[in-house]
Amino acid sequence: SEAIDILTKNPEVWKKTIFILTYDENDGYFDHLPPFVAPKPDDASTGKVSEGLATWVDYEFKKDSSIGLGYRVPMLIASPWSKGGYVNSQVFDHTSSLMFLENFLSKKTGKKIKSELISPWRRAICGDLTSAFRPAVIENINIPDRLKKDNVIKGIQNAKSKPAQVVPKPLSPEEITKINADLLCADAPKQEKGTRLACALPYQLFVEGGLTEEKAILKLSFSAQKIGAPFNVYTKSVYQKEAGKTWAYAVKAGDKIEDQWDILKFKDEVYALSVDGPNGFYRGFKGTKNNPNLIFACMYEQSLVLKKPTGNLQLIVENHEDKAIEVSIKEDPYQANNRVIKIAAKSRKIITLNLEKSKGWYDFKVSITGNTDFEQHYAGHVETGADSISDPLMGGVILG
Repeated sequence: SEAIDILTKNPEVWKKTIFILTYDENDGYFDHLPPFVAPKPDDASTGKVSEGLATWVDYEFKKDSSIGLGYRVPMLIASPWSKGGYVNSQVFDHTSSLMFLENFLSKKTGKKIKSELISPWRRAICGDLTSAFRPAVIENINIPDRLKKDNVIKGIQNAKSKPAQVVPKPLSPEEITKINADLLCADAPKQEKGTRLACALPYQLFVEGGLTEEKAILKLSFSAQKIGAPFNVYTKSVYQKEAGKTWAYAVKAGDKIEDQWDILKFKDEVYALSVDGPNGFYRGFKGTKNNPNLIFACMYEQSLVLKKPTGNLQLIVENHEDKAIEVSIKEDPYQANNRVIKIAAKSRKIITLNLEKSKGWYDFKVSITGNTDFEQHYAGHVETGADSISDPLMGGVILG
């Protein structure tokens, strides 16, 4: 707080300053979201990466585990080009500051500057901080009072005499069921209510899944367009007799990778896979070999003239059966796109989901009438190149 106060007092200094504060996960603020990690080199059973993303640099062979990424921690950027309290949810790590310096100094000096200490895997999935900046606007804004050093130190000292923290008790099965049924219920942990302005991010992510012709194998494809991205895959069921088995993936910009799972190796031969990606991206796939012959794809709607994302989503359904099939879009917490659609035999339908009210955020499930085993779950945010807001659902605000 005092450092910022010193920097901003002199306009000539401040107009050419970028102040970056990064936290460490030891004894500080961090959360427990599973971080993105590198799969074990030469072991396809732990995941896959695009060609050229050697992961041996990011793997600790003695411990038989990946080295990072670490758990999420806060990062603060203060500058004339980042003011406004914007949230940025691109994947960064401690090498991102180095990549920012590479970019900045290369343009400043006209020379190619590149650190040899950053692995190809990290370069592919971590940003260089540039998405946190926008053109500076000269305006008078209310600056909050800086913290008083003596008061802060006194508060830290007083904390030592507070009662010891109570160890959280495990949730009961009833409490778990209640929270899973309604994530906004009173018993569930909550973040600060409301939304924040959010930086435009360069993500365009795709994960599609479906059965092979023999219906014994589930195939997933992972792709990223403008920039690379990591994905964590896990099962809420049992695969190869291992409950909660996980896999790690990384796709470089403009690439696509695939992997497959034997349905017979899932418990009760019911496949169940969840995919986590950056910025709230999520896909869920559940079903059996008895799924009807339907193909689903989730795309970003493009404007007709400029061919740029409109902010809406398109669900494409191909029915390869000899009869009409009824598909439901349901459990949309943004209360905008629940509907039932009949797909004629041997036909293809494009269903456009209007995300204007939720500012590009979406979360819905797809089911098939008469088939209780099948379900696909889609969630995330449609990036258009423009600034947006943080997830209104997480902030306890449904925009209308």
